Amino acid sequence: MLTALLLAQALATGSPVAPPPDWAALPVFPVDIAMPVEAVAYVRAQVRDGHCSRTPATARTLAVPVAILVGPGGTVRQITPQAIDCPSVEQYTVGLLLSATRRSAGAPTSPSPGWYTLTPIYRW
Repeated sequence: MLTALLLAQALATGSPVAPPPDWAALPVFPVDIAMPVEAVAYVRAQVRDGHCSRTPATARTLAVPVAILVGPGGTVRQITPQAIDCPSVEQYTVGLLLSATRRSAGAPTSPSPGWYTLTPIYRW
C-alpha cells in the first residue's frame, strides 16, 4: 500500500523515482520493441572502441537491462538503466526506448501503471 502511495505521489510530481531493488521480481514490459539497425551499429562501435569497460572489444552481443515506470494511460514516465559500465550505451538505450514507447503509447497492449523490466540485447 505504501509503495502504491509513493508511486502515485512521484507520478503526480514528476520527480524521478528509484526502481524497486529486486528487478527480478518485476514483470516484463509487455510491448515488443525492435532495436533499429543503426542502433546496433552504434553499440557495436562503442564496444569495439573500448567505451564499455566490462565488455571485451571482440564481444558479439551486449544486454542493457532497464526498469520502466509506467504511469496512468500506459504512458512511460521513467526508464532507468542498470549500470553495465558503458554509460554511452546505457543512455542511448534509454533514449531509444523512450522514443519507441512514446510511439506505442495508448496501444491496445498498454501496460498498467507500475514498474516493469526489459532487457534489450544488441547482436552483431
